Amino acid sequence: MPEFIEGTIGRIKAEIARLADDIRKRDELGRDSILNVHGLVCLMRYAVWSDELAFKEWIMSQKFSINKGVLQRIFLHKDLENEDGVELRIHIFSDGNESFKHNHQQDFITMCIHGEYEYKYFTIIDDDTATHELLERVPGVATIKELVLNKPGLIIEASVDEYGQLIPSPGEKSIFREGDEPMFVDRKWHHTVNHKNKEIPVITIVARRGKRQGKTTVIQDLTRDRDARLDQESIKIDPSSSEREEIYLRVRQALMRRGFSNENKDIKIQGERTDLERYMTKISQLVWFNPQVLEDEDILNSIEHFMLSNKFTSAPIIDEKGFCVMILRRPVSMEENENGLQRRTPRPLRRNEHILGAVLWNIVSRDLVVPIIDEKSKVCGLFSISDLVESNEEFDRALIYSIAKQKREDGGERITRNFLKRLKHLHDTAFNEEEKVSKTKLDSDINNLMLALGPLIVLSPDLDQGRFKEIMPKEANSRSWLHRSANWPMYKYNVMSFDNNEQLNDAIRLLDALKNSCDIDQILLESSAGEIRILRTDTGIQSPEIFDGNSSIEDVFNRLKLDTSPLLLKNDEGIYGIFTSDELSNSPALIELAKYSASNNNSNLNELLDKHIVLVTACKDSNLSFEQIQSLL
Repeated sequence: MPEFIEGTIGRIKAEIARLADDIRKRDELGRDSILNVHGLVCLMRYAVWSDELAFKEWIMSQKFSINKGVLQRIFLHKDLENEDGVELRIHIFSDGNESFKHNHQQDFITMCIHGEYEYKYFTIIDDDTATHELLERVPGVATIKELVLNKPGLIIEASVDEYGQLIPSPGEKSIFREGDEPMFVDRKWHHTVNHKNKEIPVITIVARRGKRQGKTTVIQDLTRDRDARLDQESIKIDPSSSEREEIYLRVRQALMRRGFSNENKDIKIQGERTDLERYMTKISQLVWFNPQVLEDEDILNSIEHFMLSNKFTSAPIIDEKGFCVMILRRPVSMEENENGLQRRTPRPLRRNEHILGAVLWNIVSRDLVVPIIDEKSKVCGLFSISDLVESNEEFDRALIYSIAKQKREDGGERITRNFLKRLKHLHDTAFNEEEKVSKTKLDSDINNLMLALGPLIVLSPDLDQGRFKEIMPKEANSRSWLHRSANWPMYKYNVMSFDNNEQLNDAIRLLDALKNSCDIDQILLESSAGEIRILRTDTGIQSPEIFDGNSSIEDVFNRLKLDTSPLLLKNDEGIYGIFTSDELSNSPALIELAKYSASNNNSNLNELLDKHIVLVTACKDSNLSFEQIQSLL
């Protein structure tokens, strides 16, 4: 049974658990966790948009606290053991002045989801003419201890260099705002936060390493700074229900901001299905394997070579019950490149998931491919961002139209086009066959995509925005009906030469595995010299006949009557494809068949084709078959 996580709240909890586990395994919280924090924020946006009642119930069940006049907190996760663990919080700055020059006991990552604030870092330089005070702020009780009152040194503004060290930088200050990538803050850095616009609350998501190291200290120069000892407020641990409701509404507004606008109207989800089924690669079009292959290292090596030959990134392992139990995935980054095929535990989605939610889970799960399952948890397809990018721009046009038709005034079309641009960029980065990129580069591109995806999710009210049909380019129309109906490319297995018995035996084992799983009974063998053979389960290795792409419908039927094996075709680019009796239901083949029927006044064939068109138009199954057509020719 696949590891199915029910509902978006379930996925949020799973992502929190994964993030907490990832942080706990590290001695230090690092920048590597920025991506996971960003993914959590996107999931929360999706949850409040798609199922607000469940989201609110989950949020309201968490612990709240208030620092009066400064900060409100929601604790999403707090796992401490011997003062070691992980904390995840939502922080709401409602009316804060510039804070004291303080550091923290823990490193943390913060992401701004609403508003903006100015932050500055500080360091201390040697200066015999200057002194400052070093104080300790005791967490939880809002009291200040005096440590050193006349400590030599001048407090000066600073910036963070490429090595993560503070360096003097007078006048250095930065703005942290909604739409920025999450920021890592070292616990040792003294800094201030200044809430610039008190009319707009600043809301951030914070992930902290729970291991407390050192003290929370304040540095101040009373000739320039207000005294922290005189400005401490106690923390209210258990706010009233009305205070909790007010805090929730602020968080909801931040997550539901549509394209950085102030629009806050309710949007009802339309329809009962989504576009996901229209774009995913259906199980009938997939190469997949039985779990038995996992026990044979030689077959796994052949599968990896087969995937590389066909530029497949992943292949599912599906058991006899139809459950996807594992994903075999080729490396997508330089750091993974030496590890061979990776075994990934699938984290599937239902086929009625919103397509943007599927994109989100695809990248948040870090698998870049996600199984799609039906109501019985059986896999019915795989979904990857490649399915959208390689859709001949059908997805682009459908998404842009679904936003444009609302006639929005908040930059919705700009956000949509930005998302599509970043989606293609991530696709080109992650699935580059020529050159693998670093994990850092891949994470950066995923982060950039999520910065556009988060606002886009709450822009679209439609679950079912349709799919624009392919606009056939002129050069495609010049191809023969047979080439336009065929499947391209044919699955192949690259070998050094046809004299290499070891590689040929590997190919035979691979084909046996394909036959036992998805009933593929032939593949193309191609040598490094460009020679080809056909490997079939029944007849072995054969020299193939390349069928004429300009053949008539009668020629094709006569050939298929004599030999049920697929027709091998070759296009002008040297790519091989196949045509079987199943391809007769493709539009170009049906048009050619209709032309033949009309020119020969074949009324029975006309009636059969009319019935097929009516059934398909009504989204019903047609019983049109090769045998039926053959009997009427």
